[in-house]
Amino acid sequence: MYTATDDPNGISITPVGYCNADFAGDVDDRKSVSGHTYLLGGGAISWNSKKQTTTALSSTEAKYMAIFHATCQVIWHQNLLEGLGYPQEELTILYSNNQSAITLSRDTQFHARSKHFDVQNHFVHEKVENGVIDIIYVPTDNNIADIFTKALLKPKHQKFRENLGMLMA
Repeated sequence: MYTATDDPNGISITPVGYCNADFAGDVDDRKSVSGHTYLLGGGAISWNSKKQTTTALSSTEAKYMAIFHATCQVIWHQNLLEGLGYPQEELTILYSNNQSAITLSRDTQFHARSKHFDVQNHFVHEKVENGVIDIIYVPTDNNIADIFTKALLKPKHQKFRENLGMLMA
């Protein structure tokens, strides 16, 4: 069964995103897996889990790639909602559990260690500066996107499944 959060004024058109990545999780090629989900009205309307195309050199880079892909998804959903007659009036909150990656999204200073993923950095930073998204820290134990990046113990899997709005019938 798929449910939405009860809202006394109807279903809220305030989307929220979660993103995460493991770091070098594939033991053969050491590529990371990114995952993100996009919730609307308390239920997941899209999600993705995919191996990254390049090998990240740090956990910050792996998480930042996840933020980049989730940001692209946020923009796609904003355009879709606007096309359906529901333009988004407030920014989208995107949750990540990596404070270094969040700092990179906000900081305009040159970061020598992040130059190799500079284009993604500028794209995400531009969206933060323009008020399209805000990236906020969420502890790993509360990062719903963790369900898309690795195997979880049953209690955590059930918790995140319920957070996605997917309940057992």
